[in-house]
Amino acid sequence: MVGWRALSHPSATVINRLVLPVRIQAEGLTGDTVLAPGESRTLRLPRSGSLMFRWDAIRPMVGPLPVGEMLSGSAPLGRGARGSRLTIGALGTGFAWFAPLITNATGEPVRVVVNAGLASAFDCGCEVPPGAVRMPIGYYRLYRNSTVEARDGAGRSARFENVAVSVLTPGNSVGIRLNSGDLRPAPPAR
Repeated sequence: MVGWRALSHPSATVINRLVLPVRIQAEGLTGDTVLAPGESRTLRLPRSGSLMFRWDAIRPMVGPLPVGEMLSGSAPLGRGARGSRLTIGALGTGFAWFAPLITNATGEPVRVVVNAGLASAFDCGCEVPPGAVRMPIGYYRLYRNSTVEARDGAGRSARFENVAVSVLTPGNSVGIRLNSGDLRPAPPAR
């Protein structure tokens, strides 16, 4: 058995905990490898036992453009240890990300603004069609007071505040269900 161990390559397992697929790149991999949400893959490491690994979340396409913020990372894998693991998730250095999953039961298309009313407000630049169920619109920075706001073509809106308390792991997603009764006219200008 000693001879077999000496000839075997060390390996590392990569696990995708995001609600989006990720493209992984590492030395020794031919081309890009895509991991679906929840999927894991065991990679052979070089005999040195370590390699540099990079991943990029594949942002959803709504129309011709990708939506959400770019989410990526890199890390050394292995460092000489057999059976090492890398979990791809929505936590960064000093901050976290979250993925709103929009269900539109209003009968009208809506646009979504994440962190509406905050300095980091981000209009996804997308239209969520009526009937969409748990439609991913990408990842956004997560704050204690994060909001998700939906607006229809008539200027009515619905704001879901403090969504951070509803974020679920793995994947840091939050389901937002928008019903027609949620949409309210904009307050009159003062």
